[in-house]
Amino acid sequence: MRELVIAGLTVVALAAPAGAADARPAHPSEAVSLKASERTKTRLADSYYTSYAHDLACARRSKVVGPKRLYYGKIVTEGKPSVYWAVGDIRLSCNRLSAQDGPHVWRKLGIEGRWVYKGDTGGYLCGKVPRKMLKAWKLGCSPT
Repeated sequence: MRELVIAGLTVVALAAPAGAADARPAHPSEAVSLKASERTKTRLADSYYTSYAHDLACARRSKVVGPKRLYYGKIVTEGKPSVYWAVGDIRLSCNRLSAQDGPHVWRKLGIEGRWVYKGDTGGYLCGKVPRKMLKAWKLGCSPT
């Protein structure tokens, strides 16, 4: 009986589609959730202000509130710079409309890169943030 089981496993292994072992990505990546420092939060707020909020009525950098309810992390890929992601609520204290359609998304390439404000999500994170990163944060497509 043991020989039959071993023979069966051999047949299953031989029946695997050609190239199945090569189906894994050449550079596996991993998403890691991180805790944002105050410096990171300040840089995210700066990016939001310079990329978007400076055009709104009453805008001043001192009027930026947030980011709050912040998720922060990175995707590490062997042989490539990490890609950092942040998702959170941010607004201008003097403009109620600036608080709608969040959370907002930022992205940065490499530890020394600059944060790029990617915009608001309208409440739907998929398509704006890689699913791998959302999974690391234990979030679905819509924040809770």
